Amino acid sequence: MPAPPLEPRRPSVARVLAALALMATAMVLTAAVGRQVVLASDRIMRWDADLVERTTATALARPWLVDALLVWSHLTEPWLLFTVLAIASGLLFWRGLVRRRALWVTPMGLAGWGLAIGCKYIVARPRPTPPEAITTAGGFSYPSGHATGSTIAMILTCVLIWPLARSVASRVLLVATAVTVVLLTCADRVFLGVHYLSDVVAGVVVGSAMTTAALLLVLRPRGSASPAGAVLTPGGRGAPGSGSTARRR
Repeated sequence: MPAPPLEPRRPSVARVLAALALMATAMVLTAAVGRQVVLASDRIMRWDADLVERTTATALARPWLVDALLVWSHLTEPWLLFTVLAIASGLLFWRGLVRRRALWVTPMGLAGWGLAIGCKYIVARPRPTPPEAITTAGGFSYPSGHATGSTIAMILTCVLIWPLARSVASRVLLVATAVTVVLLTCADRVFLGVHYLSDVVAGVVVGSAMTTAALLLVLRPRGSASPAGAVLTPGGRGAPGSGSTARRR
């Protein structure tokens, strides 16, 4: 039988706090870029507005595209993505697979989502106002909540399932699916006219930055007590080919 997946060590309180601090730093930097670069640049603002006007006109000329955009918008609501992630984590934990990952991926995702909402209020960018609106959305525009939420959820989904996807093909498919979901979500928000291009770009960047920063601190492989391929004999010498320490689920 194949060995169970290698689990990360349980993160210490100090590492969790440091991860949260890095996530907050990424959010603050993204907010600073939003206020000092995006909103301060007439060129960026003009490009954003022109693109939204063209994309919404393209969608309105194709009723089937409008229907598809609205369906995708509902399917990628951040609360729905994180609910699915929480259910998947719970099932994997119940089955005894990747238990430690299953415990912390959802709280990490919710922390990132909460920080992204805070970023919206710091920047306070109004939503686009295309000539013909397809739909409306409340709240502020920068960064896109859908883009940020889908980025965080897809990265954490890959991290959660990665140890269970043993083959190269399955891992390539996992990453390709995650990237496709994020890209489609970004396009969906711009074509619906509820976000500017800079909003979705900022969402992907801050979502990736926050999640990666947290993972670098929290996700530590469980080390072995002895070199790979050997166990300590009563005499203190390694016995080649006898296996390393047992892996915990």
